[in-house]
Amino acid sequence: MRRVVRRDDFALDIHYGPDQVQVLFLGNLYAETRELEKPDRLAAIDRTIAAVTSTEPPSEDWAQARPRLRSVIRAVSYGQEGPPEKWPLSRPFLPMLAEFLVVDAKHRMAYVPQDSLADWDISAAEAFKTAARNLAGRPTPIGQLPPDAGGFLFVASEDTYESSRLLLPGWLARVADKVGLSTPIAVTPARDVLLIADGDDEESVATMLDEADQIYREAPRPLSPAPYTVDEDERVVPWHPHRAHPAAREAELAHRRLACEEYAFQQQRLTKLFESSGEELYVAGISGYAPDDVAPFTLTTWTRDSPSLLPVTDRV
Repeated sequence: MRRVVRRDDFALDIHYGPDQVQVLFLGNLYAETRELEKPDRLAAIDRTIAAVTSTEPPSEDWAQARPRLRSVIRAVSYGQEGPPEKWPLSRPFLPMLAEFLVVDAKHRMAYVPQDSLADWDISAAEAFKTAARNLAGRPTPIGQLPPDAGGFLFVASEDTYESSRLLLPGWLARVADKVGLSTPIAVTPARDVLLIADGDDEESVATMLDEADQIYREAPRPLSPAPYTVDEDERVVPWHPHRAHPAAREAELAHRRLACEEYAFQQQRLTKLFESSGEELYVAGISGYAPDDVAPFTLTTWTRDSPSLLPVTDRV
């Protein structure tokens, strides 16, 4: 580690070299440790410090990186700071979510930048395929809450890759077959949380979505409150239940809540970009509404008198 630079957003830039910077978000660390007992809190802080000060060199050689490559799910806005060529390598997965690549290390996971593919002399398809194969090789224990707590399932791997199992082709469908779910409904409100309920058990689904909403609001590293299921080809897709389903309103609210959060990040970033370049372009915002007598919807405002960028919304 060469130097540490304090940022305005309660974070530190840890500089290891001219082109290697890791961000330590102190707000996340505080949120993750504030409710722990003192011994556990100090141990968690020590682990974080060990991760960001690790002298382990990055895996620049493909032979070294290949066995430690993993796939992870993150919001589409993740890591989009600095020049685009230094953004983490990613590809679309679900609305507002993307698949990223990391190299797993003892104390931390290092996100793979886009220019690594040229260094490794491989294609993006090969890198993502290798990462998925490595992730599939990890054990994935499944736990279940008691009936009075909702009775839904959860991934109990405790390896920080819980949510990323959704990336594995056919994984959710196989879990459903194994445990006898008619229609699997999954939600991953935080990076280390993946919950699964049976779509035919309406009460369990409703309880799970309530729990997911609370986790999403309180988690230091939230991911998505939206529910997902599988299609006829066993691909993971957004779950939009019929309007008579008891959880239909909460499900649609969750999808729109995720859209509002992610578009807000994009609006801030684009507004700063155009202001710095001197270009006059209106970047529209997005709002979510849920009147009692109307289905939840999103809304944006179009300024006719100036060039505008509009997000995808239910209404304009």
